[in-house]
Amino acid sequence: RLDPLQRIAAPFSYIHGDLNGANIVLDSRDNVWLIDFFHAHRGHALKDLIKLENDLLYIFTPLSDEAALSQALRLTDLLVSVEDLAEPPPDCRGAGVDNPDLLRAWETVRILRSFYPAVVGDDRSALQWLIAALRYAIHTLSFDESSPLQKRWALYTAGRCTERLNEILRESC
Repeated sequence: RLDPLQRIAAPFSYIHGDLNGANIVLDSRDNVWLIDFFHAHRGHALKDLIKLENDLLYIFTPLSDEAALSQALRLTDLLVSVEDLAEPPPDCRGAGVDNPDLLRAWETVRILRSFYPAVVGDDRSALQWLIAALRYAIHTLSFDESSPLQKRWALYTAGRCTERLNEILRESC
């Protein structure tokens, strides 16, 4: 069912394959090192950025209570609403997000997303992000590092990605 959506080949390159916070080391001189290249391979060029975004949101962004979770879900809604991967995600303050941890995470996501235009080239469809975000959000549910609130956020993201994927598939048929 995805064949009608395939207009051009997806951007592929050599990637780390497991880019996450544990594989990024900052030494005493503020040098940044990437380690653990066991999973390096040729793959979708956005894979590492999407994996890092996933870990930033569902592992490294603390959620202290239900109010923080409610704001986090609004961030997911904003991410799922992005249709053009070459465009930056919208400002989250307009969505009622004022939690400092979430604002910091959102600004980091916007920095990661600033690399997307060069990576995706002409294939700016959000479909490629939705599929990877769904995969990583579901995988997050098995992480010991994520709190119950972070796992609920990841589960919500998986559901929203699934809804959006269904909409796109229905529109293409």
